[in-house]
Amino acid sequence: MVRSDMNDQMMEVRIVSATGVSGSGFKESSLATSLEMKPHFIGCDCGSTDPGPAPLGSGKTAFPRQAVKRDLRLMLKAARQAKIPLLLGSAGTAGGEPHLAVVKEIILEIAAEEKLSFPLALIHSEQDKSYLKRRLREGRIKPLKPAPDFDEAAIDRAVRIVGMMGEEPFLRALDHGAEVIVAGRASDCAIFAGIPIQMGIPPGIAWHAAKILECGAAAAVSRSSPDCMFATLRQDHFDLETPNPEMRCSPQSIAAHSLYENSDPYRLVESSGVIDLSAAQYEALDDRRVRVRGSRFEPAQRY
Repeated sequence: MVRSDMNDQMMEVRIVSATGVSGSGFKESSLATSLEMKPHFIGCDCGSTDPGPAPLGSGKTAFPRQAVKRDLRLMLKAARQAKIPLLLGSAGTAGGEPHLAVVKEIILEIAAEEKLSFPLALIHSEQDKSYLKRRLREGRIKPLKPAPDFDEAAIDRAVRIVGMMGEEPFLRALDHGAEVIVAGRASDCAIFAGIPIQMGIPPGIAWHAAKILECGAAAAVSRSSPDCMFATLRQDHFDLETPNPEMRCSPQSIAAHSLYENSDPYRLVESSGVIDLSAAQYEALDDRRVRVRGSRFEPAQRY
């Protein structure tokens, strides 16, 4: 369950992102410091398209199993110690069935070795080809520009096809009692945006914070290595800080992150809508923390 220690006078949601992708590493001390700030949940985007389509087609992870297990062990132990949920999206790099299976196997190994017990949810994203062909014939599948024409032959040629989920499957799993979630292909931001929105944080604040959190400490000034990022979300702003005292955030480093993986730094597109940063303001609280205001969210007309 998500901890319920909020009050109406100062509603806030606290989140720790362990790292930008599981297997890339983070400092154990950074996660320990994050726990001292009493997060409501731990999240980690476990996927990446940086390696190209090979992990999806081969069913293999981009990072060595040992590296992934090291990161997952620390995350899982921290979540169970704090009695908060652990949300993992795009499991095993690409989020297909073999990727989901290997992460599940690792989680169960760790649970046995550490003598941990918890409700585990697996959320599948790999699509059945016959289902996709039926939806294509119904006119429900259209290629994104400038992608080539998409037909049944393309479906047949694909080794596997995954659909990208939003925040809704994570929230349903939590509502059914899951405390550890291993999800297939997912929007990176959805891992972090769903719980805050459900707890009453405005979508613009939640989605913008999620966009920064999904990359771990990547938005820090001159990040020396992958590491954790911590966010505190409130009704009209969110604060960001790196638990690692050797790193820091600045208004420039946080604002610059909107250039990452986006064609327009003022309008960040998600499946369910657009994060509008045209009125966003970035303020240095001190030499390490940044406050962000003014982020808005425009729901998509079709989702």
